[in-house]
Amino acid sequence: MSRRVVITGMGVVSPNGCGKSNVIDAVRWVLVESEALELCGSTLLDVICNGPVSRKPASRASVDTLFDNSECMAQGQWAQYAEISVKRMLTRSGDSSYYINNIQVRRKDVYDLFLGTGLGGDAYAIIEQGMISRIIESRPEDLRAFLEEAAGVAKLDLVGYYLAGAEGALQGVRDRPMALKRFVNGAAGEAFFQKRAPDNRPDWLRTVTLSFPSGRTADEIVLDDAAGLAWIVNLGCIDLNPHPVRADDLEHPDELRVDLDPVPGVPWDDIRRVALVTREVLADHDLVGWPKTSGSRGIHINVRIEQRWTFDRVRRAALALAREVERRAPALATSKWWKEERHGVFLDYNQNAPHKTVFGAWSLARGLVAVWTSMSSLASGAAVLRATSCSSEAGTTRSRKPAATASSGR
Repeated sequence: MSRRVVITGMGVVSPNGCGKSNVIDAVRWVLVESEALELCGSTLLDVICNGPVSRKPASRASVDTLFDNSECMAQGQWAQYAEISVKRMLTRSGDSSYYINNIQVRRKDVYDLFLGTGLGGDAYAIIEQGMISRIIESRPEDLRAFLEEAAGVAKLDLVGYYLAGAEGALQGVRDRPMALKRFVNGAAGEAFFQKRAPDNRPDWLRTVTLSFPSGRTADEIVLDDAAGLAWIVNLGCIDLNPHPVRADDLEHPDELRVDLDPVPGVPWDDIRRVALVTREVLADHDLVGWPKTSGSRGIHINVRIEQRWTFDRVRRAALALAREVERRAPALATSKWWKEERHGVFLDYNQNAPHKTVFGAWSLARGLVAVWTSMSSLASGAAVLRATSCSSEAGTTRSRKPAATASSGR
């Protein structure tokens, strides 16, 4: 039994029961899908037709797909072909074989063929019927993950992004221990934080031992170069989450972090205005803040300080800063800790507590760095800050007066 289906344009639309899901499953299967549940079966042998009452069961399943390579998206030995045929065959004995242009290849060869193209077993540009309701009901940050998954954003693309922007990303994480936020099931899956560095890490990757109030310790990753960035992305890390301390002194932060966290319903323009008030307060104390978008809806402002004060003193300074911003903009900002008492934009001073990490600059999807001139000119509802590389001043310390602020305990 065989059937030829030609898919062109942007979608496959037909009444219920016409076989759309079968077509999608066939595409997934030939593109090295290995999970039977993803193909609506209990075992991979379920893809072989058992036949109706009047027919004998088939002895094998075979799907042959033809891809247009006129834009030369394929790489390596297949780049020369305008059309590329990919075939997968499975017998009832469990033997599976793959073919590219009628040449038998390994499963890995098929997987490698589609790297960076938006196709593949776990990253192809098709949104299935069952995903529609999930997409419609998703939060904005989850919706972006769905779209990236459907667009085929793979690890290779993430590595390329971080290598291209390594200079900017490393300014925010270099020489800092960091927690690994891993998306092992793809961008649309659940992430988990891993404090301890994997045992099978390369010898050249540095770690430092952090101690926790519970008495436990953890060796956390410290990035020094672009190779380290590429390595953690390969573990499934989409964004960077550094600590506010340097590896040579884990007890004294060199960054005071201002987290502008809006309550639901607060417009972007209000967040921007609170950021500008924060800048004024910092300037009054001879402090320089470096703004960037957060991992959600807010803005982070990182302030470099000398490594002289404990976490407690830096947190007290952040609280004093939050209260002063609240005093100057009472209709827009709040420093109230209890959620039921908050309004507008909450200045989360507790991000300066020990062992807190924040969404790093230049992290994918968000984490863009902004200059204050662009922050001032952004109109209400602006979705993206104008990205720019941190100037050399971002890595310096300006803290003669900041020191007084931190030591005062306000």
